[in-house]
Amino acid sequence: MRRAQTNLEYSYLIGIVAVAIIAILAYMSRGFQGNLRTLSEQVEAGAYAPGNTTVNNAETKRTQSTVVSTSTTTTTYGNGQAENEEMHTNSEEQKSLRAELVDLRKAAETATGSALEILNQQISDKTKDLQDLIDEYKALSEVWEARTITPNSTSVTSSTVETGTQTVAKQVNEALGNLSNDSW
Repeated sequence: MRRAQTNLEYSYLIGIVAVAIIAILAYMSRGFQGNLRTLSEQVEAGAYAPGNTTVNNAETKRTQSTVVSTSTTTTTYGNGQAENEEMHTNSEEQKSLRAELVDLRKAAETATGSALEILNQQISDKTKDLQDLIDEYKALSEVWEARTITPNSTSVTSSTVETGTQTVAKQVNEALGNLSNDSW
């Protein structure tokens, strides 16, 4: 029986110590919250009033942007397709002389005597002139083929600059309640 009584005494002792610790924790918690409140009021006088404290957070963002766009159009043309006037004139003169030679040869077929001699001399002179034109055409053609093609260019450039500003505002108002733990 002595043993049972000792166990019962120990149980009472453990229960009393547990109740004492729980009571002390409530006082310690309230003390800690009081210190926290005192510290926060020291940082800024009157910084916190239970039920009357609000937090106002205003945030404004301004975005500014500039867009630059450039467009260039280039048109190139050159002397590659242009006609050589000297060669064209030479070619027309050759055609004319050939036509004259055809007429002279037709006339020489029916001519006799001194008229035939005169026609043969004219045919010889015209043939020599035609050969000179052909040689000149060949020289012009060689120069034309060896020419440097020079492109001519026309360039048009346009630029556009767009500038814009955008403002975004955000406002947050929040009321803080009672920070103390009075439920104990």
